[in-house]
Amino acid sequence: MKKVFVIFLVISLMLVGCGVKDPTVVVNNNNGDNNKISDTNNSKVIENSKNNDIVSLQNENNNMKIEIEELKKQIKELSDKVDKLQKEKKSDNEESDNDASDESLPKEQKSIDAKNFTEVCEPYEGNLYGNYIEIEPFKMQGITYANGISVWSANNSTYFSLFNLNGKYSKLEFDIGHVDKSGSNDGIISFYIDDKLCSTITKKALDGLSHEVIELNKGNILKIEYSTKCTVYGLANMYIYE
Repeated sequence: MKKVFVIFLVISLMLVGCGVKDPTVVVNNNNGDNNKISDTNNSKVIENSKNNDIVSLQNENNNMKIEIEELKKQIKELSDKVDKLQKEKKSDNEESDNDASDESLPKEQKSIDAKNFTEVCEPYEGNLYGNYIEIEPFKMQGITYANGISVWSANNSTYFSLFNLNGKYSKLEFDIGHVDKSGSNDGIISFYIDDKLCSTITKKALDGLSHEVIELNKGNILKIEYSTKCTVYGLANMYIYE
């Protein structure tokens, strides 16, 4: 037993002298180093993941900013279009209001030398005011007209009205049609300049409005002759030109 102990002691001293450490201690030190390496690697992985997440969020944020700017641009374009349409609509409404009493007359015919017929020429002879000829507003196809005259005659009768032109005018333009709720018979309206027949217009109650031009040729007296058989016909948007 003593021999064994002595041998073990000698071997231990020899190992110590050669610089060999306790095997148990060596194993423990290796495990500690491995744990530190593992922790370091894990920290790097986590840090890299965080950096990637931050970069991804920044990219998404930049993309959202670009999309928002594009949406703002589109909204502005739409807003400009709406404003333009509203201005055009307002302009159309203003023109419509200004021309409410003569909306069926083409714009090119409202030249600077056009005059309202009923303001410069009033009937002075013939079948005048009352049931025969009126300058009051009237309706045709649901639209009220103020610049014009309406005419009526009894059954199997022909009435007329005279207007003094004083040799000043070259032509007369107007829209002619059936006055609403005034009967259903045909109307015949004729125009004479200085007792010479210029034009005869025949209208039916269901006809639409028609635009007519009468050449006055600087004549002196205009006679409008009408046979309407208890039905009223209107001459609207009456403009006379020098």
